[in-house]
Amino acid sequence: MSGKKVLLLVSLAVLAAAVYLFGLRRDMSDFRVCFQAGGRVLKGETLYRSSDGHLQFKYAPAAALVYAPLSTLPWEAAKAVWFVVMILGLAGLLKTLSLWASDRGRSAVQPLVWTVVVMAKCLGREFQLGQVNVMILFLLTVAARDAFSGRDIRSGLLWGLSILFKPYGLVFLPYLVLKRKGRTLAFGAGAFLAGLLIPAGIYGFGGNLTVLEEWVRTLSASTPGLLSVGDNASIFAFLAKVFHLSSGAAMAAGGIVAAGLGVFLLLLIIRGTRDKISGAWFAETAVLMMFIPLLSPLGWNYNYLYGLPAVFALLTVRPDFRKGERAVSAANFVLIGGTLRETMGKAFFRYYTRTALIVPSFLLVFAQLLSARRRRLL
Repeated sequence: MSGKKVLLLVSLAVLAAAVYLFGLRRDMSDFRVCFQAGGRVLKGETLYRSSDGHLQFKYAPAAALVYAPLSTLPWEAAKAVWFVVMILGLAGLLKTLSLWASDRGRSAVQPLVWTVVVMAKCLGREFQLGQVNVMILFLLTVAARDAFSGRDIRSGLLWGLSILFKPYGLVFLPYLVLKRKGRTLAFGAGAFLAGLLIPAGIYGFGGNLTVLEEWVRTLSASTPGLLSVGDNASIFAFLAKVFHLSSGAAMAAGGIVAAGLGVFLLLLIIRGTRDKISGAWFAETAVLMMFIPLLSPLGWNYNYLYGLPAVFALLTVRPDFRKGERAVSAANFVLIGGTLRETMGKAFFRYYTRTALIVPSFLLVFAQLLSARRRRLL
């Protein structure tokens, strides 16, 4: 390794340590929920308690086992270890994105740097909470690459593992069916089912069924009443807030919009298949991941972290856009990444987040990705 690379890595490590010690260490509240669940599962205790209120564990019981080793550490040490794991997950994600660009004969350095800048707001909130989304995004991105590189077993295992944390990966189900990735689907289903059964080693078969039922009830009870609340930035919340629709009307209208987006995605997939575009899978799966916060009833603002691969894809081909298109995308990226309380003021920032105005920005990202596919840039 060259001296410049060593110096860069040391500088990044020092920067990360400073960010953690002086910024993140005092929070990581979502990680505390998982840390607590890891301790509970080791003791064979119930994981899903209404007494936990908003900070209630909502992942599958097997996910608690992943956090169990961390729960044996002192709280401060566990936080530091999880921060390192998140950093490694982000590094792995960026490395996987760079491989796609290299496969297409494009430079990945500038697009990666600008992607991190544009998505810094979402990444910052992710790390502040100690969330698991960056790890899920990493798993899904590697799984997508593996599925189209002949590594069906690892692809399926990673996909199934991601669903045990959050069901977001299910957005890939119709796509994998359409692409006839039967082996990936089979191994993914096997990994997910195995994950459901493994906690029986602690709770017993009957006890595990009870815990799984509690998990399902917890998930089903999360959505009602939260559609128009605070940071919710799904397409459903956007329609409810901007057009003052009832929850039922917003869900119906959002369903129609989602169907329309699905049709456009299908056209993107068909064009990529018909034109035999190299690496077509990346734009398609990037859009699917971007759809996660858009189409999840509880898609929080910082969940647009899942739009990171789509932003990277757009930045990679942006030099080939017309001048006007580049100006539009630049303005849109400023809106996505620059809408901070420090830059907008408290009142306008609150209005921006409460009305889910991040939604039009990512719809524009989708439109520009469609345009890039039409011109065989993606």
